[in-house]
Amino acid sequence: MPGRIRPATLADAPLMLTIYSVSVLETPISWEYEVPSDAEFEGRVQKVLLGGHPWLVLEDAQGTIAGYAYASHFRDRYGYRFCCESSIYMRADTQGRGLGNHLYSTLMEILRRQGFFAVIAGVTYPNPASEGLHKSLGFGMVGIHHQIGYKFDQWHSACFMQKELSPRGEPVGEKPLRFDELLASGRLSDLLG
Repeated sequence: MPGRIRPATLADAPLMLTIYSVSVLETPISWEYEVPSDAEFEGRVQKVLLGGHPWLVLEDAQGTIAGYAYASHFRDRYGYRFCCESSIYMRADTQGRGLGNHLYSTLMEILRRQGFFAVIAGVTYPNPASEGLHKSLGFGMVGIHHQIGYKFDQWHSACFMQKELSPRGEPVGEKPLRFDELLASGRLSDLLG
């Protein structure tokens, strides 16, 4: 079994922060230099959820959080409302086992059901594992910003990848459905445990 995916809660923030802290302290995957405080990280989770976007966790067979994925606003201008940005972080010991693919593909399906047409992912470049995950799910490269970030005494590039979630056409509503409303309607019961 690939693991149970469920909506994140604020109670999950400490374990998610533990996963994220590895990216901050040991890799250029996150360009933050300091691990956020518990309160700051909880605030980030709350901002995503209050904004109507999904934040998911994947539990391993022991019921421990193996990773998390979420979407957020891509840009603030109202014309961008049918596009969002996605992120995924997995515990190091779970990488390469297909769990990230399972989690991220579930996030993509939820975004499609919400009414988003496209999703953007920013990836430190090169990062073959992350690039491979995104490509396996249908993301294509749209551009590279060369040496725009500085961490661990060297410059890093970032690539941006895009996935089309639905064919372009008239949106069903004025804006995408909120995650909490879609969840409450029961229309995600086939995806979330």
